[in-house]
Amino acid sequence: SFPTRRSSDLMFFSEPTVAQTQFNNIHSENGVLSYQNIPYDAVTVGTGNRTHPLDKVTDDMFYVFQDRNVVTQTFTGKYIPAPLTIANLYNVTSVAPTSQNDSIAFGQKRGWYYDFPSTGEKSLSSSLIFDGKVYFTSFVPPTDQAVDLDAGVCGFSGQGRLYAFDLHKGTRTSSTLYYEVGERIPDTPQIVIPKPDTDEEPTAYIIGVGKGECENGDCKGTISLGSGLT
Repeated sequence: SFPTRRSSDLMFFSEPTVAQTQFNNIHSENGVLSYQNIPYDAVTVGTGNRTHPLDKVTDDMFYVFQDRNVVTQTFTGKYIPAPLTIANLYNVTSVAPTSQNDSIAFGQKRGWYYDFPSTGEKSLSSSLIFDGKVYFTSFVPPTDQAVDLDAGVCGFSGQGRLYAFDLHKGTRTSSTLYYEVGERIPDTPQIVIPKPDTDEEPTAYIIGVGKGECENGDCKGTISLGSGLT
């Protein structure tokens, strides 16, 4: 028989996404504040058991780790960096750091994590990093999973979501917490850059996101990532 699953039995099924970047850190020493540009490798990855997408037991999360050891060097003995744990990450589930004290506390961490709010919500695909933001998807299993022999397996739906957070501190970057992308398990967000009109700059979009961005009831089916690309 299989062992009983626990809420902390988290699995990584999708590969991490990595980007070299930097952020402005606030450091406090004896009450004296200093500002530092901290270079780091952002490693973004979410947990979720893709072989059991309807599972509601585990408490899955999305992580952004800051690997600040970006200078080429060899670590030996006592100088080998300790593994990062969740205690080294800032919890942005309720709110990202906003005040000066929050930012000081964040600077002592090595990244952040977001605890998916819905029961059974999990990450089942890789994320996308673009222009200082991280875009990651999740799947929320259906509330009613009673077997309907007439409906068959297609009777199960669930809901796909797309989140857009600031890469460095987990700040929400849109007016809505997430975009609903339909009754399916969403894949890694995909980018398209249509050929611009004459004298216009190219604009990147995320496609395959359901209704996408909506304004006054007009939904575009895409999410704009901005222009000014070269």
